[in-house]
Amino acid sequence: MTEEKLGKFTDRLMEKTAAIKELEIKSTQVSVFFPPDMMKKGLGSEIIIEAEIFIKPERTEEVRNRLAIELVKITREFFPEPSLVECFIKPFNPKNGFSISDRYFER
Repeated sequence: MTEEKLGKFTDRLMEKTAAIKELEIKSTQVSVFFPPDMMKKGLGSEIIIEAEIFIKPERTEEVRNRLAIELVKITREFFPEPSLVECFIKPFNPKNGFSISDRYFER
């Protein structure tokens, strides 16, 4: 995959995530990382997506499932070849330990 196509893929993931209004986030608050094992043998046979979101009342099971479905759909658009694309949404409670240092988003 070219760097340009990977950038478009990342942009779509960020935009679609931010489009789910119940998440109450902006696309600039979405981070996308690709693990180093992308370069190892078997690349492309399976893609597993892990998305961590803070626990909030409006982020219901239905909202989390909708996010998972959208992320899988977008991934399939860009990577139609893999035999498996799956997504895990991991709710995270910031009270369990969280800190951020960002010029635009201080807590």
